[in-house]
Amino acid sequence: MSDEEMTEDPEPIQGKSLFVIGALLVGVGALLIPPVFNLVLAGDDPIVSGPARLVAWLVGFGMVAVGAALILLRKRIPLGNVLLAFFSLGFSLVAVEVLLRVLGVQPLAPFTWRIPEIDPTWTVSEEFGGRYTANSHYRGWSNNTLGYRDTDEFDGTSLEGKTKRVLLLGDSFSYGVAATKESNSFASILEESLGDEGVVWNTGIPGSGQKDDLIALRELGATLKPDVVVVQFYQNDFKDNLYPPGVHYHFANNKWVNRYALHADGSADVLSREDAYVRAYGAAGFVSLLKSSRLLSSAVRASIRRGEEPGAQAGINVGPTLAALKEIQSECVALDAALVVLLVPQMADIEKPSKYYEAAVTLFDDLSIDYVDVREQLAVTDYEIPPKIHWLDSGHKIAGNAIALRVSGLLSAAD
Repeated sequence: MSDEEMTEDPEPIQGKSLFVIGALLVGVGALLIPPVFNLVLAGDDPIVSGPARLVAWLVGFGMVAVGAALILLRKRIPLGNVLLAFFSLGFSLVAVEVLLRVLGVQPLAPFTWRIPEIDPTWTVSEEFGGRYTANSHYRGWSNNTLGYRDTDEFDGTSLEGKTKRVLLLGDSFSYGVAATKESNSFASILEESLGDEGVVWNTGIPGSGQKDDLIALRELGATLKPDVVVVQFYQNDFKDNLYPPGVHYHFANNKWVNRYALHADGSADVLSREDAYVRAYGAAGFVSLLKSSRLLSSAVRASIRRGEEPGAQAGINVGPTLAALKEIQSECVALDAALVVLLVPQMADIEKPSKYYEAAVTLFDDLSIDYVDVREQLAVTDYEIPPKIHWLDSGHKIAGNAIALRVSGLLSAAD
């Protein structure tokens, strides 16, 4: 046998390698095409906006075309050139992902191979709303036996020697999220301003609205006998109040997901853990892999018109919030407690009040509810970097001092 006959022809190896690469591109590209994606994954479509679907069509067809070209021309294109091109492309994509992460760009969904479990420290029901389990910890901070964010037990023992009593109702801002330590939260600043004879019972729970606030007020008001009730209000309360109490599942990967499906008549059904997570983030596995890319997430967001909000044209349904606030007012009258609202602006409100902020102000004025507006005192530097929304220590300090001043005035007027 001659040396030429013994030498292996590299052509079949190159052809097979390019065929495999081309086939992978065709498969992945086809899966990005919305109808194919829906067929394969039983109608679970992670891309709903028109512009984003067009992007998916173009990218999908582009990958199919490149893959088909590699298959057809596999004997003419040097394998080394193809591998170098793919390596360069892959390195560039990884570099862009790292840069976007450093810049704080968040993906559309976290990557997970399977739907996560509910956080073991979280419990939720329509009867009691959402709260933490007894004596649990969240973000390193302790919750009491009732699951509220406070070191005091909400019973008669916490009344002893306290002549200035404040019950705080609110959400994650009241809980103190993003404060570097408990003493830097606005709730702690308020309590410190009251001196030794003062106490603030903090029932702030992330994801709560005024329906949840009402549950806490009815549960604790008669026992604690507050002199002042502070309701902390944020713009997403309008949405949360559309649903029954206990709006959110808190998953073990620290994602908060609406657990209700709202119908046109205002009624709501409770979704299972799996259905709620899929509706919010899409299916686990390949879908979450795509949506966890910051580059793809940025492309999808850019395809939606700036400033457009889902359902923005439908207006703001203030009815459920109005009803809940009226009931809170009535409970405060029965308790002979003053009522004041701490209105929390979102970062964008600092430059110009949003329609949600203006709707809240109008609502409080119509109900003759006293409220503290700290928008003009805050700066964008008092907030976390978007898409996070909470106050940093400086924001908590501004809000704490402002609400402390108003509470002090209400307590003095009551004497």
